[in-house]
Amino acid sequence: SNGGADGVTVNPSGSNLPSTIEINSGDGDDALAVNLAAGVTTTIVVDGGAPSASDSLTVNGTAGNDVININGSQLTYGSMAVTLKGIESLSVKGGAGADQITLSGNPGSATVELLGEGDNDTIGVTYPVTANNLVVNGGAGSNNQLNVTLTSADETVAVDGDSIDVTGTSAVQYSNFATVTLNTGSGTDNVSVTGTTATTQINTGFGNDTINIKAIGAATTVNAGSGNDIINVGSLAPSANGNVNGINALLTI
Repeated sequence: SNGGADGVTVNPSGSNLPSTIEINSGDGDDALAVNLAAGVTTTIVVDGGAPSASDSLTVNGTAGNDVININGSQLTYGSMAVTLKGIESLSVKGGAGADQITLSGNPGSATVELLGEGDNDTIGVTYPVTANNLVVNGGAGSNNQLNVTLTSADETVAVDGDSIDVTGTSAVQYSNFATVTLNTGSGTDNVSVTGTTATTQINTGFGNDTINIKAIGAATTVNAGSGNDIINVGSLAPSANGNVNGINALLTI
């Protein structure tokens, strides 16, 4: 395209596609889409061009059980790949089926949405991840799972009923999950829990970790792993003299 607000949808099919397909939308606020397809072998390069604030790409999964991986600026699905350039807003939609969607690295988009949509989906976020606004939504399934894995660095993490906020990097804003698992890695981590809305498992692994649990609304398990760990429970944690009125579900330590 030479400019303007373009709308382009790529619908690949067949076995005789070129190895690389390039979409260059040029200037303007462009809305681009790629529909994934089973059995397709090709790399689709999507370049949103200028300006640098408002080009969007939606990647739509199939009706089957999709495995979609986003690693940095490349999305893969089977033998199909989508390379991102100049995309400010990325939305990945699993569609029907029990889908697996994973994200790691820097996709180069300020806003990233991972949407499970139909059936029971599993969404994984592995740090380091870079996005100003990271939204994950399990969708309509009754047994959706969210897995968040941090790095081996020393990290400070705040967990509540709709977000996992890692100091100094992107937060995960989540909804519609039956289970949430947080793996903090091997650093000396500090985790504060002020609310849970899904069955929650917190694994702090190696390192001398501190876990402060102020309130929970769904069953929560803390596995502090090895190291000299400290677990504080109460409304003023880590300070004493609080109460446990906010512990409104089973807490297993």
